[in-house]
Amino acid sequence: ALASYSSKIENHLKEMSECDQTCDALREELSRLQNVGIHVNPDARCAFTNKLVIDSGEPFYAFPSGYVVLESALEQEIFPHLNEKQRARVELIESELKRLRQSSNNRNRAAYDVAKDNFEIDELQN
Repeated sequence: ALASYSSKIENHLKEMSECDQTCDALREELSRLQNVGIHVNPDARCAFTNKLVIDSGEPFYAFPSGYVVLESALEQEIFPHLNEKQRARVELIESELKRLRQSSNNRNRAAYDVAKDNFEIDELQN
């Protein structure tokens, strides 16, 4: 019995080590991607709606592949494929972003509060 437990422990340690290596690789990739800049042409169009993204007045996402997508179009495309928990999470993040954007537009706020809100917005968007 002791040998069996020892074998199971060894297997679990090996799995944990593999998971650690995978997580480290993912962290490195995310870190690298955070420093990637993407140039968006002034005539870039949403891949779903074909609207000009610069003139749309709404947030958009630019992908390393060159695709550019308006936030609302991307939302409409993915939302039907989410489960209830994922939808609730998206709605929570959207409401928090809206609240933070509105409060950051208040000109009478202290610089610290504005910086804190901008940090929170950045964290929610990543």
